[in-house]
Amino acid sequence: SPPAPPSLAPHAEVSAALGELGEIMASFDASLIPARMRQAYFKPVVDEAIEPLIGGCALAANSVSAAEGPVYLVNCLLAIQGLVEKFEFCHWRLPPLPAQPSG
Repeated sequence: SPPAPPSLAPHAEVSAALGELGEIMASFDASLIPARMRQAYFKPVVDEAIEPLIGGCALAANSVSAAEGPVYLVNCLLAIQGLVEKFEFCHWRLPPLPAQPSG
């Protein structure tokens, strides 16, 4: 993964991947699959899409300063969370955000 951009916003590639995943999720959400079965059907798609994104963001975060890396990673996780929370069948995969430093 390339290093985190100076803005510490998610890379364009991350945003593009989330956009594509959002389109897939919206299409799936409109499908005739019963709501109670959607999570099981869609879990493999989420695993294959979200896990590599989080891994790539973590690698990029490790390539910048110790002060900037966590900010970049949280920005990526918030972008992922913003997409995932729109679809109830994906709520199980809301990314955990790092704990805030206590002082």
